[in-house]
Amino acid sequence: MHEKTAVLLLSRQPIRPHRTTEWVQCTLDALQWIKENGCVLITSSGMQTWELQIALARILDLPFKLVIAVGHKESPERRVSWIREQFELGPGHQIEILRGSEAETKRDLMRRRDHTIARRANILIPVSVRSGGTMASLLETHQDKRIIRTCMTVTAGKPQAVSYSWGPDALSEDLLKISGTHLFHWTRASRDAWPDETRLDYYKAILESEQYPRNAFHTLQNILATQRIYASTRHMPAGYSTVSFSGLPPREMAGLMKWRSRYREMSFEPYGIGIQRQWAMRNGIRPVEYLPTSRDKPKGELWLRQSVGTISDWRNEDEYRHLSDLDLSRIPKDRLRAICFTSEEAAEIESRFGLPATAFTSS
Repeated sequence: MHEKTAVLLLSRQPIRPHRTTEWVQCTLDALQWIKENGCVLITSSGMQTWELQIALARILDLPFKLVIAVGHKESPERRVSWIREQFELGPGHQIEILRGSEAETKRDLMRRRDHTIARRANILIPVSVRSGGTMASLLETHQDKRIIRTCMTVTAGKPQAVSYSWGPDALSEDLLKISGTHLFHWTRASRDAWPDETRLDYYKAILESEQYPRNAFHTLQNILATQRIYASTRHMPAGYSTVSFSGLPPREMAGLMKWRSRYREMSFEPYGIGIQRQWAMRNGIRPVEYLPTSRDKPKGELWLRQSVGTISDWRNEDEYRHLSDLDLSRIPKDRLRAICFTSEEAAEIESRFGLPATAFTSS
Protein backbone atom coordinates (compact mmCIF):
# COMPACT_ATOMS: atom_id res chain seq x y z
CA MET A 1 0.00 0.00 0.00
CA HIS A 2 1.41 3.37 -1.01
CA GLU A 3 2.14 5.98 1.67
CA LYS A 4 -0.35 8.84 1.72
CA THR A 5 1.48 12.16 1.52
CA ALA A 6 0.06 15.66 1.72
CA VAL A 7 1.32 19.18 1.12
CA LEU A 8 -0.15 22.52 2.20
CA LEU A 9 -0.38 25.19 -0.47
CA LEU A 10 0.27 28.38 1.44
CA SER A 11 1.39 31.60 -0.22
CA ARG A 12 3.74 34.03 1.49
CA GLN A 13 1.97 35.80 4.36
CA PRO A 14 2.47 39.11 6.21
CA ILE A 15 5.03 38.92 9.00
CA ARG A 16 4.25 39.11 12.74
CA PRO A 17 1.55 36.41 13.05
CA HIS A 18 0.07 35.05 16.28
CA ARG A 19 -2.20 32.25 17.46
CA THR A 20 -5.46 33.82 16.26
CA THR A 21 -4.13 34.91 12.85
CA GLU A 22 -6.44 33.33 10.28
CA TRP A 23 -3.79 31.54 8.22
CA VAL A 24 -2.16 30.16 11.37
CA GLN A 25 -5.49 28.71 12.54
CA CYS A 26 -6.18 27.22 9.10
CA THR A 27 -2.69 25.70 8.98
CA LEU A 28 -3.38 24.01 12.32
CA ASP A 29 -6.73 22.70 11.01
CA ALA A 30 -5.04 21.32 7.89
CA LEU A 31 -2.32 19.52 9.84
CA GLN A 32 -4.87 18.03 12.21
CA TRP A 33 -6.75 16.71 9.14
CA ILE A 34 -3.49 15.18 7.86
CA LYS A 35 -2.90 13.43 11.18
CA GLU A 36 -6.46 12.17 11.52
CA ASN A 37 -6.29 10.72 8.01
CA GLY A 38 -2.97 8.95 8.51
CA CYS A 39 -0.96 11.03 6.06
CA VAL A 40 2.67 12.14 6.01
CA LEU A 41 3.29 15.87 5.63
CA ILE A 42 5.84 17.12 3.09
CA THR A 43 7.15 20.60 3.87
CA SER A 44 10.29 22.74 3.73
CA SER A 45 12.10 25.64 5.42
CA GLY A 46 13.34 29.12 4.61
CA MET A 47 9.93 30.79 4.76
CA GLN A 48 7.63 31.38 7.72
CA THR A 49 4.72 29.52 6.13
CA TRP A 50 6.85 26.39 5.64
CA GLU A 51 8.57 26.53 9.01
CA LEU A 52 5.39 26.95 11.04
CA GLN A 53 4.35 23.58 9.60
CA ILE A 54 7.53 21.96 10.92
CA ALA A 55 6.90 23.35 14.40
CA LEU A 56 3.25 22.26 14.38
CA ALA A 57 4.18 18.81 13.12
CA ARG A 58 6.63 18.49 16.01
CA ILE A 59 3.96 19.61 18.50
CA LEU A 60 1.27 17.31 17.01
CA ASP A 61 3.69 14.39 16.66
CA LEU A 62 2.81 14.28 12.98
CA PRO A 63 5.15 12.37 10.63
CA PHE A 64 6.75 14.62 8.04
CA LYS A 65 9.47 14.84 5.43
CA LEU A 66 11.48 17.91 4.48
CA VAL A 67 12.59 18.95 1.00
CA ILE A 68 15.28 21.62 1.40
CA ALA A 69 16.64 23.81 -1.38
CA VAL A 70 20.37 24.57 -1.02
CA GLY A 71 22.19 27.05 -3.25
CA HIS A 72 25.27 25.88 -5.14
CA LYS A 73 27.57 27.93 -2.88
CA GLU A 74 25.98 26.73 0.36
CA SER A 75 27.05 23.74 2.43
CA PRO A 76 24.28 21.09 2.48
CA GLU A 77 25.74 19.55 5.64
CA ARG A 78 25.72 22.86 7.48
CA ARG A 79 22.17 23.64 6.36
CA VAL A 80 20.84 20.25 7.43
CA SER A 81 22.66 20.48 10.77
CA TRP A 82 21.14 23.93 11.38
CA ILE A 83 17.61 22.72 10.61
CA ARG A 84 17.95 19.67 12.86
CA GLU A 85 19.23 21.85 15.69
CA GLN A 86 16.66 24.63 15.26
CA PHE A 87 13.66 22.29 15.19
CA GLU A 88 15.10 19.55 17.44
CA LEU A 89 14.84 16.90 14.74
CA GLY A 90 16.00 13.35 15.29
CA PRO A 91 17.60 10.82 12.91
CA GLY A 92 14.14 9.58 11.94
CA HIS A 93 13.15 12.88 10.37
CA GLN A 94 13.90 12.62 6.65
CA ILE A 95 15.52 15.55 4.84
CA GLU A 96 15.93 15.59 1.07
CA ILE A 97 18.33 18.11 -0.49
CA LEU A 98 17.64 19.89 -3.76
CA ARG A 99 20.95 21.37 -4.87
CA GLY A 100 20.92 24.52 -6.96
CA SER A 101 23.11 24.94 -10.01
CA GLU A 102 25.44 27.83 -10.75
CA ALA A 103 23.14 29.00 -13.54
CA GLU A 104 20.00 28.82 -11.39
CA THR A 105 18.73 31.91 -9.59
CA LYS A 106 17.52 31.63 -6.01
CA ARG A 107 13.98 32.36 -7.15
CA ASP A 108 14.13 29.58 -9.75
CA LEU A 109 15.52 27.16 -7.15
CA MET A 110 12.68 27.96 -4.74
CA ARG A 111 10.15 27.47 -7.52
CA ARG A 112 11.72 24.08 -8.35
CA ARG A 113 11.51 23.13 -4.67
CA ASP A 114 7.80 24.00 -4.57
CA HIS A 115 7.05 22.01 -7.73
CA THR A 116 9.06 19.04 -6.42
CA ILE A 117 7.10 19.00 -3.15
CA ALA A 118 3.77 19.17 -5.01
CA ARG A 119 4.80 16.26 -7.26
CA ARG A 120 5.86 14.18 -4.23
CA ALA A 121 2.44 14.56 -2.56
CA ASN A 122 -0.74 12.78 -3.60
CA ILE A 123 -2.98 15.14 -1.60
CA LEU A 124 -2.97 18.94 -1.94
CA ILE A 125 -4.49 21.11 0.78
CA PRO A 126 -4.81 24.78 -0.26
CA VAL A 127 -4.80 27.04 2.80
CA SER A 128 -4.15 30.53 1.44
CA VAL A 129 -3.45 30.77 -2.28
CA ARG A 130 -2.66 34.08 -3.92
CA SER A 131 -4.06 34.53 -7.41
CA GLY A 132 -1.34 34.34 -10.05
CA GLY A 133 1.29 33.09 -7.60
CA THR A 134 3.32 29.88 -7.43
CA MET A 135 0.82 28.08 -5.20
CA ALA A 136 -2.03 28.93 -7.58
CA SER A 137 0.05 27.52 -10.43
CA LEU A 138 0.66 24.30 -8.50
CA LEU A 139 -3.03 23.94 -7.76
CA GLU A 140 -3.88 24.40 -11.43
CA THR A 141 -1.14 22.01 -12.61
CA HIS A 142 -2.09 19.16 -10.28
CA GLN A 143 -5.87 19.01 -10.69
CA ASP A 144 -5.51 15.23 -11.10
CA LYS A 145 -4.50 14.87 -7.42
CA ARG A 146 -6.89 14.73 -4.49
CA ILE A 147 -7.55 18.30 -3.31
CA ILE A 148 -8.93 19.09 0.15
CA ARG A 149 -10.48 22.57 0.24
CA THR A 150 -11.99 22.59 3.74
CA CYS A 151 -9.12 24.53 5.35
CA MET A 152 -8.96 27.50 3.00
CA THR A 153 -8.92 31.14 4.02
CA VAL A 154 -8.68 34.37 2.07
CA THR A 155 -5.23 35.52 1.09
CA ALA A 156 -3.81 38.25 3.27
CA GLY A 157 -2.83 41.61 1.85
CA LYS A 158 0.43 43.46 2.11
CA PRO A 159 2.25 43.52 5.47
CA GLN A 160 0.64 46.01 7.80
CA ALA A 161 3.04 48.78 8.73
CA VAL A 162 3.92 49.23 12.38
CA SER A 163 2.80 52.72 13.28
CA TYR A 164 3.08 55.15 16.18
CA SER A 165 1.46 58.53 16.39
CA TRP A 166 2.53 61.51 18.42
CA GLY A 167 2.19 65.22 17.96
CA PRO A 168 4.74 67.90 18.85
CA ASP A 169 3.39 68.06 22.42
CA ALA A 170 2.97 64.30 22.92
CA LEU A 171 6.45 63.50 24.24
CA SER A 172 6.57 63.00 27.98
CA GLU A 173 8.11 65.66 30.21
CA ASP A 174 10.53 63.11 31.66
CA LEU A 175 11.73 62.19 28.16
CA LEU A 176 12.33 65.85 27.31
CA LYS A 177 14.59 66.15 30.36
CA ILE A 178 16.99 63.45 29.08
CA SER A 179 19.75 65.24 27.21
CA GLY A 180 23.01 63.76 25.98
CA THR A 181 23.91 61.97 29.19
CA HIS A 182 23.29 58.50 27.74
CA LEU A 183 23.92 56.52 24.57
CA PHE A 184 20.81 54.58 23.57
CA HIS A 185 20.42 51.26 21.83
CA TRP A 186 16.99 51.48 20.19
CA THR A 187 15.22 48.25 19.36
CA ARG A 188 12.26 47.14 17.26
CA ALA A 189 10.09 44.09 16.62
CA SER A 190 12.10 41.04 15.62
CA ARG A 191 11.10 39.53 12.28
CA ASP A 192 11.87 36.01 13.46
CA ALA A 193 13.50 34.23 16.39
CA TRP A 194 15.58 36.16 18.90
CA PRO A 195 19.32 35.37 18.72
CA ASP A 196 19.11 33.30 21.92
CA GLU A 197 16.20 31.04 20.93
CA THR A 198 15.54 28.25 18.43
CA ARG A 199 13.09 28.44 15.57
CA LEU A 200 10.99 25.81 17.33
CA ASP A 201 10.67 27.98 20.45
CA TYR A 202 9.86 31.00 18.29
CA TYR A 203 6.96 29.27 16.56
CA LYS A 204 5.73 27.81 19.85
CA ALA A 205 5.56 31.37 21.18
CA ILE A 206 3.50 32.41 18.14
CA LEU A 207 1.10 29.52 18.73
CA GLU A 208 0.65 30.47 22.39
CA SER A 209 0.14 34.22 22.04
CA GLU A 210 -2.80 36.39 20.96
CA GLN A 211 -0.43 39.13 19.83
CA TYR A 212 2.86 38.92 17.99
CA PRO A 213 5.21 37.69 20.76
CA ARG A 214 8.38 39.27 19.41
CA ASN A 215 7.30 42.91 19.26
CA ALA A 216 9.58 45.74 20.37
CA PHE A 217 8.43 45.74 24.01
CA HIS A 218 8.94 41.97 24.30
CA THR A 219 12.34 42.35 22.64
CA LEU A 220 13.41 45.00 25.16
CA GLN A 221 12.29 42.73 27.99
CA ASN A 222 14.28 39.85 26.53
CA ILE A 223 17.40 42.03 26.37
CA LEU A 224 17.01 42.92 30.04
CA ALA A 225 16.16 39.35 31.08
CA THR A 226 19.15 37.81 29.28
CA GLN A 227 21.42 40.76 30.17
CA ARG A 228 22.81 40.74 26.66
CA ILE A 229 22.50 42.80 23.49
CA TYR A 230 23.45 40.53 20.63
CA ALA A 231 25.61 42.03 17.91
CA SER A 232 24.52 41.94 14.28
CA THR A 233 26.31 42.07 10.94
CA ARG A 234 23.27 43.59 9.24
CA HIS A 235 24.19 46.75 7.26
CA MET A 236 27.64 46.65 8.87
CA PRO A 237 30.83 47.24 6.84
CA ALA A 238 33.03 44.26 6.00
CA GLY A 239 30.71 41.87 7.85
CA TYR A 240 31.70 43.01 11.33
CA SER A 241 29.28 42.12 14.11
CA THR A 242 28.41 45.17 16.21
CA VAL A 243 25.85 46.68 18.58
CA SER A 244 24.67 50.15 17.55
CA PHE A 245 23.79 53.14 19.73
CA SER A 246 22.72 56.71 19.13
CA GLY A 247 24.10 59.72 20.96
CA LEU A 248 21.03 61.83 20.19
CA PRO A 249 18.75 62.90 23.02
CA PRO A 250 15.67 60.62 22.87
CA ARG A 251 13.38 63.50 21.92
CA GLU A 252 15.32 63.89 18.67
CA MET A 253 14.82 60.23 17.76
CA ALA A 254 11.07 60.64 17.19
CA GLY A 255 11.58 61.98 13.66
CA LEU A 256 13.85 59.05 12.76
CA MET A 257 11.35 56.35 13.76
CA LYS A 258 9.78 55.45 10.41
CA TRP A 259 8.33 52.44 8.66
CA ARG A 260 10.69 51.15 5.96
CA SER A 261 8.66 49.37 3.28
CA ARG A 262 11.77 47.94 1.66
CA TYR A 263 12.67 45.97 4.79
CA ARG A 264 9.08 45.58 6.11
CA GLU A 265 10.09 46.95 9.49
CA MET A 266 10.59 50.14 11.48
CA SER A 267 13.94 51.89 11.48
CA PHE A 268 13.61 52.13 15.27
CA GLU A 269 10.74 51.89 17.72
CA PRO A 270 10.33 53.89 20.96
CA TYR A 271 11.94 51.20 23.11
CA GLY A 272 15.56 51.45 24.16
CA ILE A 273 18.24 50.77 26.72
CA GLY A 274 20.55 53.65 27.60
CA ILE A 275 24.08 53.51 28.99
CA GLN A 276 25.60 56.48 30.79
CA ARG A 277 27.81 58.12 28.17
CA GLN A 278 31.03 58.39 30.19
CA TRP A 279 30.85 54.73 31.27
CA ALA A 280 30.12 53.67 27.66
CA MET A 281 33.06 55.62 26.24
CA ARG A 282 35.42 54.11 28.79
CA ASN A 283 34.25 50.58 28.01
CA GLY A 284 34.52 50.05 24.29
CA ILE A 285 31.56 51.93 22.83
CA ARG A 286 33.00 54.27 20.21
CA PRO A 287 31.73 56.98 17.84
CA VAL A 288 31.33 56.16 14.15
CA GLU A 289 33.45 58.05 11.63
CA TYR A 290 31.45 59.10 8.57
CA LEU A 291 33.03 59.04 5.13
CA PRO A 292 31.97 61.51 2.41
CA THR A 293 30.83 58.79 -0.05
CA SER A 294 30.50 55.01 -0.18
CA ARG A 295 33.29 55.01 -2.80
CA ASP A 296 35.82 56.23 -0.27
CA LYS A 297 37.98 53.35 0.91
CA PRO A 298 37.89 53.21 4.70
CA LYS A 299 41.11 52.71 6.61
CA GLY A 300 41.87 51.62 10.15
CA GLU A 301 39.09 50.09 12.22
CA LEU A 302 36.51 49.26 9.56
CA TRP A 303 33.75 48.50 12.05
CA LEU A 304 33.70 52.20 12.97
CA ARG A 305 33.51 53.51 9.39
CA GLN A 306 30.26 54.49 7.67
CA SER A 307 29.44 56.45 4.53
CA VAL A 308 27.20 59.47 5.01
CA GLY A 309 24.66 57.80 2.70
CA THR A 310 22.92 58.82 -0.51
CA ILE A 311 19.17 58.64 0.18
CA SER A 312 19.47 59.30 3.91
CA ASP A 313 22.19 61.14 5.77
CA TRP A 314 23.37 58.62 8.37
CA ARG A 315 25.09 61.38 10.35
CA ASN A 316 21.65 62.31 11.66
CA GLU A 317 21.72 59.20 13.85
CA ASP A 318 24.96 60.18 15.66
CA GLU A 319 25.88 56.51 15.78
CA TYR A 320 28.19 54.74 18.22
CA ARG A 321 29.16 51.07 18.06
CA HIS A 322 30.36 48.26 20.27
CA LEU A 323 32.29 45.43 18.62
CA SER A 324 30.61 42.04 19.38
CA ASP A 325 27.87 41.26 21.90
CA LEU A 326 27.43 43.57 24.88
CA ASP A 327 27.11 41.96 28.33
CA LEU A 328 24.84 44.22 30.39
CA SER A 329 25.53 42.32 33.60
CA ARG A 330 28.93 43.99 33.88
CA ILE A 331 27.41 47.49 33.73
CA PRO A 332 26.44 49.03 37.09
CA LYS A 333 22.66 49.41 37.30
CA ASP A 334 22.95 53.07 38.15
CA ARG A 335 24.57 53.56 34.71
CA LEU A 336 21.54 52.10 32.86
CA ARG A 337 18.06 53.34 32.06
CA ALA A 338 15.24 52.14 29.81
CA ILE A 339 12.69 53.87 27.59
CA CYS A 340 9.26 52.45 26.67
CA PHE A 341 6.41 53.83 24.62
CA THR A 342 3.87 54.10 27.47
CA SER A 343 4.00 54.88 31.18
CA GLU A 344 2.40 51.49 31.95
CA GLU A 345 5.22 49.70 30.13
CA ALA A 346 7.84 51.84 31.89
CA ALA A 347 6.32 50.95 35.27
CA GLU A 348 6.45 47.25 34.35
CA ILE A 349 10.14 47.52 33.43
CA GLU A 350 10.96 49.27 36.71
CA SER A 351 9.05 46.69 38.74
CA ARG A 352 10.49 43.65 36.95
CA PHE A 353 14.10 44.69 36.41
CA GLY A 354 14.75 47.41 38.96
CA LEU A 355 15.89 49.93 36.34
CA PRO A 356 14.69 53.50 35.96
CA ALA A 357 12.40 53.60 32.94
CA THR A 358 10.90 56.58 31.12
CA ALA A 359 7.78 56.75 28.96
CA PHE A 360 8.31 58.08 25.45
CA THR A 361 4.90 59.72 25.27
CA SER A 362 2.64 61.41 27.78
CA SER A 363 -0.48 59.63 26.53
